[in-house]
Amino acid sequence: MLQLVLFLGAIGPILSQTVHNVLIGRNQPYEIETPDYPSTSFGWTQVDNIIQWNLQVEGDAKIKIVCTDIRMSQTEEWGDKCEDVYFSVHDGNVVRKVCGHSFRDTVFLSVGRTLEAKFVTSANGGGLVRCVVLNTGEPTPEEIVKMDPHDKLKIIDVEGEAGDPLPYLDRMWVFESPPGTRMSFQCD
Repeated sequence: MLQLVLFLGAIGPILSQTVHNVLIGRNQPYEIETPDYPSTSFGWTQVDNIIQWNLQVEGDAKIKIVCTDIRMSQTEEWGDKCEDVYFSVHDGNVVRKVCGHSFRDTVFLSVGRTLEAKFVTSANGGGLVRCVVLNTGEPTPEEIVKMDPHDKLKIIDVEGEAGDPLPYLDRMWVFESPPGTRMSFQCD
């Protein structure tokens, strides 16, 4: 028995897998990134690396994944099987795999309430992934704004900057005013 344990210890690890179970709330984007994105290339180790995200939403919502940056490289020519490095999305019975040099603004939309995303690398390939996951359900109001014609102008500051805007996110406010009044909006 002791010899068997020593023998198995000498083989070393052949698989490294990290699993993230995530419930995506309404109005709450979730970021998918490879470790140390974008500073290092993930993979290229003797150990096959797998990062898996099990994504779920509640109610009748769906899951939308918007990948702004998927970059991969491998030692062999690219083929249809995507064996050395790939990003995949498993939606029910359908698996969609992408592999190749570079993908930008790639969108995946679920059929149901769950989705499994996976990034796999090997000794022959590595890469980087950055995606934003969104709940497509009707957003909940962030604020109920009671309008009064005698009050000052109401300014709503939406987070995010021109260089780093919030990603594909629906936001909602409810405006209430006295009967017979009109509202106007100006967006900058």
